[in-house]
Amino acid sequence: MKLHPTGTDPTGEARLVCRNVRFGLLVLLAVFWGAAIFWWWVEAPLWVIAMCALVALFLTPLLIGVWRKRGRPENWVLATYPDGLWLNLRYCEHYLAEPGDTVLFVPYREILSARKFVHRYEVPDSDGGDISHRDVYLDLEIVSPESDALASALKAERKRSAPPRKYLWGAVTVSDKNIRSQPVQLLGEDLLRIKFKSQYVVLRPALKRVLAELAEYVSIEDQASQAVDSSKNNDEESYHQLVCDLVSQGKTISAIRVLRDKRNLSLTEAHEFIEEMSAQMVE
Repeated sequence: MKLHPTGTDPTGEARLVCRNVRFGLLVLLAVFWGAAIFWWWVEAPLWVIAMCALVALFLTPLLIGVWRKRGRPENWVLATYPDGLWLNLRYCEHYLAEPGDTVLFVPYREILSARKFVHRYEVPDSDGGDISHRDVYLDLEIVSPESDALASALKAERKRSAPPRKYLWGAVTVSDKNIRSQPVQLLGEDLLRIKFKSQYVVLRPALKRVLAELAEYVSIEDQASQAVDSSKNNDEESYHQLVCDLVSQGKTISAIRVLRDKRNLSLTEAHEFIEEMSAQMVE
């Protein structure tokens, strides 16, 4: 296992490269504009047409901005070679953040096994119900003397200031204190977890093809899964783990909803709790 500096690009000669897909953003944009055109076609009231057109107009620069970022060379998470895997510890949305050791090479001799891991859970919504989520990961069981160095690199990445995001041609700027969401996690000393599919992440090629590629070099284990019931019914350990997972994935709003639903906290109390947990994760 070896760390490399930000900007290292191993994708040129890779056998397979996984990137966060772009086409879904354009499909979503087409849906919003299609709604405005549809209501105009059926001669709906002018205010309905205007409302749909304004929503589409507002979302267009936002979605195109994300689409352009995903077209950058930095938009890769995993690349396979005959001798090992390359992993990008930083999503392309943070490409302007301070450089560091954010590219990792893991030789196959240090990977004991690979598997698909599915995490199902529910979080409360604003209407008092529950929203079901299904996140998909690639788990790699590793044995490496450099795992401490990787843990330090991931912690340093979480401490970095996230670059400001600008929308509407610079008129709106959104800043995050730290980089919270990371594509790669180290659980314990011997488990690498790579996010393949969640609410905002969809890597392609799909995990099935990646596992077929890895089967030539490492042992493939059966799929594992973790199902978490509604946060109201979780035991304390499962509830705490769910909140930690949401915070580590950058899903602050969902984590706050879980806290308020489980412990009846105010919005301010829940927000302060999450901020304190986030700070502990980067220490």
